[in-house]
Amino acid sequence: MFAVGGGDFAAATVKGRAFVTNGARPNPTLDARVEALEKNIASIQNQITALETELDEGFGTIRDEVRGEAQTREANDKKLGEKIEASATGGIHISAIGASWLFVGVALSTAAPELAALLG
Repeated sequence: MFAVGGGDFAAATVKGRAFVTNGARPNPTLDARVEALEKNIASIQNQITALETELDEGFGTIRDEVRGEAQTREANDKKLGEKIEASATGGIHISAIGASWLFVGVALSTAAPELAALLG
């Protein structure tokens, strides 16, 4: 029986893995060797299943984080677009005031002879 270990040391996370292999005793019979191989295959299958589960959980976490980030960015983009639109157009009330001054200006520009006669 052999034991192998490994470690992964990241910033604040410590993670370790270990696995055990079953070996046949000295001068094994064919049945003993087959039994050891069957135990090793079962152990390997369990390790693969555990790693797949861990990967699926990690991918799920990353997918959720990316979705959250995308939603946050979309909301911020929408707010920024609204701010740009408001600053570019100046709002409806400013446009209405501009239109009313334009109307007054056109009316007064055509009334110049009448105003001159009235004042003169």
